[in-house]
Order: sequence, then C-alpha cells, then structure tokens
Amino acid sequence: MKIIDINDPKDQLIIFEPLFSYGEYLYTVKMDHSSDKLILGTDKKLCFYDGFYKYNFLTKTLEHIHTSECISNYFYSHDQSKIYYETCERCEKNYYMTLFSIDLYTEKETKIITVETPIVGETNIFDVTGIIDPFELTEDYIAYLLDEVHDSDDRYSRFYKDNEYKLFIYDINKKKSYQLLNKKFCEHGFKEMIKFEINNKEYILLNSALYIEQDKHEYVFEYKRDNKITSSKRGEIDGLYLIEVDIFINEVKEGKSNFSYKEIESIDEKGTVRFIKRFGTKIYYKVDYFEKEFFEIVIYDINTEKYTRKKINDYYSLHKITNNGEFIYLYDKKNRQRIELRGEDWENRRELDTKERILGVLESTYLIVDEFIDKKRFCSIYDLNSLNLVDKYIGTGKVFEEENMIVIY
Repeated sequence: MKIIDINDPKDQLIIFEPLFSYGEYLYTVKMDHSSDKLILGTDKKLCFYDGFYKYNFLTKTLEHIHTSECISNYFYSHDQSKIYYETCERCEKNYYMTLFSIDLYTEKETKIITVETPIVGETNIFDVTGIIDPFELTEDYIAYLLDEVHDSDDRYSRFYKDNEYKLFIYDINKKKSYQLLNKKFCEHGFKEMIKFEINNKEYILLNSALYIEQDKHEYVFEYKRDNKITSSKRGEIDGLYLIEVDIFINEVKEGKSNFSYKEIESIDEKGTVRFIKRFGTKIYYKVDYFEKEFFEIVIYDINTEKYTRKKINDYYSLHKITNNGEFIYLYDKKNRQRIELRGEDWENRRELDTKERILGVLESTYLIVDEFIDKKRFCSIYDLNSLNLVDKYIGTGKVFEEENMIVIY
C-alpha cells in the first residue's frame, strides 16, 4: 500500500484535490476556499478552481500546469492522458463556454469548441444559464449537453417539455456538431456518462436522470400524485442505457432516431435509478422505490446479460461498494452506525463502531476512514479484521484501489 501525503496542515483554505495518477505523476486540481461568499441557501463557502498541478512521486514536489484561461469546470479522458477544462465569458445576455484540452505528455493546450448559452435568470451570487456538460468519447469526438431552460421563475417550469436537454457530438477535426435525434437518453434529464472497455470494445453507459432521489420524490412523485396530473413531466423517467462508442458516434452522425442500445433499467415517477460503479464486466446500480420499504442494489453482467438483485431495507442508506463488490457499507439510520456486508452474496454482516465516512478498503486488509478527532480531520487506517488503528494522517484521503494507493490532502 502506497501512501502519498500532499496535505499542508498549516493552510486548510488551499487544497490540492487528487484526480488520478499518470506515469510518474499524481494530477491534482487546486481548490481555493478563501472566498467569503457563500453557496446560495447554505452556510458553506464558495470554492474556486485555481489551476492544475502535478505531484512528482520522485521529487515529492508540486508543479503547476499552465492554462490560458480560468477554470470553471473540468474532466479528464478515459485513458487519463488529457485534462479538459471549461471557461466562460459573459457578453450581454449570453454566456460563451469554451472547452480546452491539455495533453499531459506535452502539456500542450488546444482550444476545442465555444458554445453559446443564454442567461435565463440571476441570483445574488451567479447567473442562471443553460448547462453545458462535455465528455470525451474518443480522441476525435466530444459529446456535450445543452440544458435549454426558458423560464427560471416558475418553481415547476423545469418539468415542462419546452425546457429540453439536447445532446450533441462534436467532430474535433471537422469542427462540426451533430445533434442526437433520439431523445430517450436525455429527454428527462442527464445524470452522467461513463466510458469503459470490455473485451476490446469501448462502451458508454448513460444514466438519464434529472433530480437527486429526495427532489424527485417531492417535485415529481408527490406533485403528480397531489395534483392528479397524468401527463408526462420533465424528470419523470430515470434510465440506464448501454451502447458501443463507435456505434453511438456513427448513428448520431447518420441522423438516426432509432439506436442500437441496450436498456438496462428504467423507472417512472415512482422511483429512481442511479449508477454506482463498474467492476470488470459487472455494472452496479441502485433502484429506489418511493412506494416500497426497500431499495435494490442491482448487478448487471454485460457478458451474460444476467441480473442479480439484492433487496435492502430502506432504514439503511447505501454508503460505498468496494473491492470488486466484495464489501458493501451501509448506514443504519435507526441505530446511527455503519454496517459492513462482505462475501460473494454479502452474507457476512458486521456492525462497525464508527459513524464516520468510509473511504475504501485496500488489499482486503486495511479499512480507510475519514473521521474527526478533537475537531480535527484525519484520514485513519484500520486493520480490517481487528479494527485496530494502524496509522492516521491530518487531512482527508482519497483511495485509488487499482493503484493500491491512498492520497492524503
């Protein structure tokens, strides 16, 4: 187990959040918490991205990566060879969102695309705009999402069909965008897109959803029930869809409205579907049912197309699944404690003497926990079997299972 400590206990307002390791470097984004402004409706301070940095494993130093513009959002490629970032500029009644990429081998920056989105409202902190959410499909193609919100005043305006998500594929070489004509993937919202490779084939998994579980229950399920509305509303359908990357790109470019995809799961206003994690050929996801007293953890095997469904009482909340599905951690809301299930069928149950956030398990030997001790935050390492403390570090931590590494920051 490798432990990398990049935390500065003397300065808790500046944090270098770890992203991934590539070659001899750990890549991070600098988070500046020194602003006095608060997130709307909360007592939490706004945080700003203040540049990308790479940590050299050999010299144990942080090196700045140049960006020509300010960072408003970022993501990185599936193979972790590029970082992408967005910047935005306001001009009269519109915002212009520009996407850049940085090749991590050469650190060359490339401007990819600028997308215009309208300002539809204002708050005391920021403007309300349409959402642009880019994603790398391949080295030559980017997918991006436009959320065309036309009315920000009506509380329920986001349900109506005139406020639509539109998904585009952008050909970087030809500098041309193609719109996805099949609205099934994003008509009711778009949670995330995950790319992975299995058996030498690249797939994308699309999780279509608009709201967090609690908000969907209130704004869709209860609203339709109490107002006796039968017509479809935005955010009503949650879905999980699987499609090969090349097929997805070609069929969008060809303007097809019917797609060669696999619908893994979908649910109407009576519940939610949320992707959790992928281990090998197995996709783990959660299905909540608003009218039932349980939720399900579902495992879908891409090779066999078989489902394994595990019911869990809803007085538990799901916390984490680790180590290829070997461990699952729940929070018992009645007794206010963590529960560990382990084994192939999660048949072995153990109550943990901690209420703190579990970060992960390494080597099936060490339990990594984020906890507060005497009002200070620590990343603590426990023996998984005896639960004896092995070591602890000031700061929080991020567990990288594949690299067998913890980063303290």
